[in-house]
Amino acid sequence: MIVSQRNQDLKVSRAQREEKVLIALEWLAEFRASNALLLARRLGIAVSNCHKLLGDMREEGLLLSFENNHTRGLRLFALGRPGVQRLNVWGKDSQAAVVKTQNLARSTTVLHDLCVQRITLDLMDRFECSEVHWDHNIKTESRIRPDVILVRPDGYKAALEFDRTPKGQTHFYE
Repeated sequence: MIVSQRNQDLKVSRAQREEKVLIALEWLAEFRASNALLLARRLGIAVSNCHKLLGDMREEGLLLSFENNHTRGLRLFALGRPGVQRLNVWGKDSQAAVVKTQNLARSTTVLHDLCVQRITLDLMDRFECSEVHWDHNIKTESRIRPDVILVRPDGYKAALEFDRTPKGQTHFYE
């Protein structure tokens, strides 16, 4: 995913809203599911404003909301079919988008994925990344792939691997 930056010169609220919608949809197309706190951080807005935006997007069908069995009632958001269609209209890649929340609601990796998103946001801000590629969207011949690859505008790439539980030493040398 190419990281879209907010245009601070936009003065019309409708254009600002469309820009936020596009950025949120792109994030969800890349990471499949997220929560309001992470999306607010990605959009650079207050969480209360993000809840309003996400609620409006859900009413339009752009987003689906659900709860995961492993997150203790945390409301998560994923793309709806109209959201994927909107991305296609804007010419954005939506091939890897997931629009079924049944599997996401049972997924045991959602907490891991949310942690990866939080770290990714920290690193994106710190290193001004131009691209982000999440684990499931990384094409490689190897069975081992990082959780996320970050790319800076100068072409420098960094891979991030996040483990919530300790692994054995041999894991680090595979």
